[in-house]
Amino acid sequence: MFPDHEVQISDVVYSDHCPVLVLLDPPKRELLACRAELEYMFADASAKWRQHAKAHWLRDGHRNTKFFHAKASSRAKQNRILRMKNGDRSWCSTTDEMRGLVASYF
Repeated sequence: MFPDHEVQISDVVYSDHCPVLVLLDPPKRELLACRAELEYMFADASAKWRQHAKAHWLRDGHRNTKFFHAKASSRAKQNRILRMKNGDRSWCSTTDEMRGLVASYF
């Protein structure tokens, strides 16, 4: 009845069901097949990278490497509060002043 049409049942990639695809245009059919193959390859590559990361973590564990220590130390410096502005817009820079400012705020 429709010689140029095709019904295709796609592979399960991300869900628990198989989508049914009705293809009406032959060039579009090839494009959709390439897209499905690309999605499958992307999912496969993502799984391989997750496995690689897990293997690396299992091998090295929670080591405090030079890189990790540098990143954590840098982040700790960025998270430090050095001074605060009080209600009359003047800066408080000593620990006692900031402690009092926070206590009075809350």
